[in-house]
Amino acid sequence: MAGFLSSVKTIIQDKMKEIQTTLLRKLDQWENTSLPQVELSTNFVDFGQVAYQNEISRELMIRNIGSSTAHFRFVPPPEEKNVCKPFLSVYPMFGMLIPDESQILTLSVFIDKTTAQQIHSQTISLEDILILKLENGRDFFIPINLSYLSSCFGCSLEYLATSLKPIRDVGKTDDDEEKVEDVTTPSNLSIPKELWRMVDDLYQRGMRFKDIFISTGHPEEVRFSI
Repeated sequence: MAGFLSSVKTIIQDKMKEIQTTLLRKLDQWENTSLPQVELSTNFVDFGQVAYQNEISRELMIRNIGSSTAHFRFVPPPEEKNVCKPFLSVYPMFGMLIPDESQILTLSVFIDKTTAQQIHSQTISLEDILILKLENGRDFFIPINLSYLSSCFGCSLEYLATSLKPIRDVGKTDDDEEKVEDVTTPSNLSIPKELWRMVDDLYQRGMRFKDIFISTGHPEEVRFSI
C-alpha cells in the first residue's frame, strides 16, 4: 500500500466566465480596429449642366483612416454588367491605400452622339449611382447628378423636322402660347430649321473660304455655340 500527496486544479466557473467575457470583448475591439476604414471627401457628385461633347470632370478624394491596408474598387450595381452609365467614366477603378494615405479619384462626364440621341428619345436616364466596395469593409453609394443642355447636335434629322421650337425649349410651357392655337402652323417642317440656317449661312458667308468642306471644324466653336 502507498500514500500519495497531489494538487488538483479546480475550475471556478464564475471566474472562468468573467475571463471569457473580457477576452471576447478585447477580441471584438481588435477585429473592429483591424477592419479597413476609409472616408470620402463627398458622398455626392454634381456635374451641373453638361453640354454636347464638352467633357466635365470632378475629383473625389478617398483616405484611409484605419490601421490596416484598405483595398477598394468600383463594382457594378446588382444585375448590371457595367460599373456606370456609358457617359460616365471613373479613374482609377481600383486601388490600395496604406494607413493615413489618400488618393484622388477622377470622375468625368462626356455626352457623345449616341448618348445625346438616347437622351432625346428618353431611352437613357442621367441619374446614376456609383458603388465603391471596400474589401472586408463597407460599401459606399455615391449618387451622380447632372443635367443636359439640349441642342441640335446629336439629333437626327427626323427629330429636328418635328420640332418647331429650338431644341432647348422643347417641353417648356408658355401660358400665352397655350391660350392661342395657331391652326396654320404645320406639325412637321419640310426641312429642319437648323439645317436650313446652316446652309443659308454657308451660302451667304462661307463660299469665299477655300476648302471649307475639307477642313475640320473647331471643337471650341461648337462648344461655345451651344
